[in-house]
Amino acid sequence: MKRQPNLGIRKPEALSEARAAGFNPTVVMGWCKKYQDMIETLGLENVPDHIWNCDETGLQDHFLSTRVVAEVGSPCFEVTGGEKGETTTCLASHNAAGWYGPTMVIFKGKRMKVEWLLGSPQNTAVKISDNGWINSELFVEWGKLFLQKLPKDDP
Repeated sequence: MKRQPNLGIRKPEALSEARAAGFNPTVVMGWCKKYQDMIETLGLENVPDHIWNCDETGLQDHFLSTRVVAEVGSPCFEVTGGEKGETTTCLASHNAAGWYGPTMVIFKGKRMKVEWLLGSPQNTAVKISDNGWINSELFVEWGKLFLQKLPKDDP
């Protein structure tokens, strides 16, 4: 390590075997070629406001520190809201021109709570599901919201 100052100790991120297999130059270049062909086929090379990306992510409400500074010999705790966290799903979209589409936030629950809407950005839909994950019905509902937000004057 002393001879190689560009190296350091790091904590590796978890990566599934399937994702690791797909992350190689051949696969990535193949995907990029298909994407470029599709953009050209659809005539979208110079129309960035027509190129959209939507993605979902799980937001955790339970975090644990990996390391803390504490007095030697004394107990060290991190107080959390519960033993296990819950996942809240967020589905968002944006286009290559930098515009954002509707966002859907999905909480775990049986009944909607009004306070979940407080402070939410404009163009945000708040929904619930049994496990806090998106399902096909919620995705179709988001898709309808997305289509409503597209410009009507563009064929």
